[in-house]
Amino acid sequence: MERLPKSEVLRKELNQVLAGIFDDLDEGKLEERESWLSMVMKKGAALILQELLEKEATEFLGRDHYQRAKGEENRSGYRNGYEPRKIRTGEGKMEVYLPQVRGGEELFRTKLGAFLKGNTEVLEKLTIEMYARGLSTRDIEDALLEATKD
Repeated sequence: MERLPKSEVLRKELNQVLAGIFDDLDEGKLEERESWLSMVMKKGAALILQELLEKEATEFLGRDHYQRAKGEENRSGYRNGYEPRKIRTGEGKMEVYLPQVRGGEELFRTKLGAFLKGNTEVLEKLTIEMYARGLSTRDIEDALLEATKD
């Protein structure tokens, strides 16, 4: 089994979604424009975030994926898989994977991880707007749960 960075896996998924969209366009079957647009936006945003997270781990280790350390100038440590993290956005839930680094002299903490917690600004503004328009807290919660489920 070939080992791939998560960014490559997400890139393949995005390419499959795009290929399906173009096939549907060719056959004239593309009725649900919002659903495919939302899917492309979520996959594209997840890919960009994943590449940023992996770049951060690469800079920390001083070497790329599956590349051996050369010389003493590189820090010790090695990649040890990923930890999934779900992000709730206005488009629904999106999953990215935080790179794990083990055995290093220093503890690896991603700086982007703090931005990936909680809700996006758009989702919070939407909640405030729904409350201002008279929806009850329970109605808002139900609407957001329905909108963000996969």
